[in-house]
Amino acid sequence: MSRPLAFLALAFLAVPAFGNDNSSGTFLVPNNHGGYNVVQSGAPPVSIPFFGSHGYASTVIVHSRDKKSFILVPVVQDNGHSKVTVYQRIYFATPEEAEAAKAKL
Repeated sequence: MSRPLAFLALAFLAVPAFGNDNSSGTFLVPNNHGGYNVVQSGAPPVSIPFFGSHGYASTVIVHSRDKKSFILVPVVQDNGHSKVTVYQRIYFATPEEAEAAKAKL
């Protein structure tokens, strides 16, 4: 969408949102990223933490350093000329699950 059309669409969205003065309804609030958030008055506030010590990003960073639990499974592939054995990694959530799967092989 080109910029003039985007601004025109935003204007059409903003007019009904700011059209009435009562406390119920939906309106737009500018955010820090150059866009707008849609806010409903009377709706309970919702917070999804992304940054911070308990946010999603910090949890992902902490668990990205965990040792990955996997097993190697031999798979025979036919490449057209011959059959080749390739070892594929299968990941598990916990080391216990990986050991149990390794015992079944």
